[in-house]
Amino acid sequence: MGPTGHNAHLGRCRNPWNETRITGGSSSGSGAAVAARLVFGSLGSDTGGSVRLPAAMCGVVGLKPTQHLLATDGMMGLSESLDCPGPLARSSRDIARLMEVMTGRPYESALDGSVAGLVLGIPTSFYWENVAEPVEERLAEARKVLERLGVRFVDVDIPDHTDLADLADAVWTPEAAAIHLPWLRTRPGDYGDQVRARLTQGLAVSATAYLRARQLRTLMLEAMLSGPLSNCDALFVPAMRITVPTNAETDVAAGTSMREVLANIAALTRPLSYLGLPGLVTPAGFDPDGLPIGLQLIGRPLEEPTLLRIADAFEQETQFIRQVPPI
Repeated sequence: MGPTGHNAHLGRCRNPWNETRITGGSSSGSGAAVAARLVFGSLGSDTGGSVRLPAAMCGVVGLKPTQHLLATDGMMGLSESLDCPGPLARSSRDIARLMEVMTGRPYESALDGSVAGLVLGIPTSFYWENVAEPVEERLAEARKVLERLGVRFVDVDIPDHTDLADLADAVWTPEAAAIHLPWLRTRPGDYGDQVRARLTQGLAVSATAYLRARQLRTLMLEAMLSGPLSNCDALFVPAMRITVPTNAETDVAAGTSMREVLANIAALTRPLSYLGLPGLVTPAGFDPDGLPIGLQLIGRPLEEPTLLRIADAFEQETQFIRQVPPI
């Protein structure tokens, strides 16, 4: 649980690109195993970015499907409203194969290499604010690649996303606290400090705040579908505003600065989880320290084939997915 990959009981999950950097979480082992070529693909659970963040930080592809497209059977629950299983793999073609296996629906046939005429939206607020220079540079280059392939880019206005992280907290924290309450009462010491602190936040959320957050979720989703996503095939945004942080920067011992780093890690993934929309992260190059940078595509419900089609065309053109960590 959490966006870093730290584990108080088993130790830190190691990023195959650099052991001093975090792997992203909470599906850290899934991202690291795929990046290190230990497995063909893996599953993760994306409640606030926990598939897309390991994908971004480990240089692999991660898909958060439309909410409820994949069953949660067999998963350890955290938030019944926001939990969302999703696959991680080395390429969008591998993701498509995994999605076919899990759903019985055709996904690979959408990967015909043709993206000419598709329209990607660039949000005029929130997603591109305070973005680190290396991230901005790599995504500018990614945009040029897609434009060469015939993709058209347009600016789109999005509803105010400022409060979506707080609204998401008002949903998942009480749901998580309810699941863990018996153990929090009887075995609080068995939890890591970070996890216990986050779980107990849910005990302070009122029933009114919880229900209001769930109601607003529906209204915000409708506003996105009738607004920006009605004017383009998908949104084109960073996976993270920042480059991959170090282990030390995200450790509890870092104090208040750690909270700011954690907030920045998941700032651009949590809104999508709250809204229940599909999102895909694929590698878009590397920062000056050799750590991966991720591009995020956000689509309409059940438009995973479109996201995979765009990402596959980009991957075939750039070959970032062929890069192997120096393990």
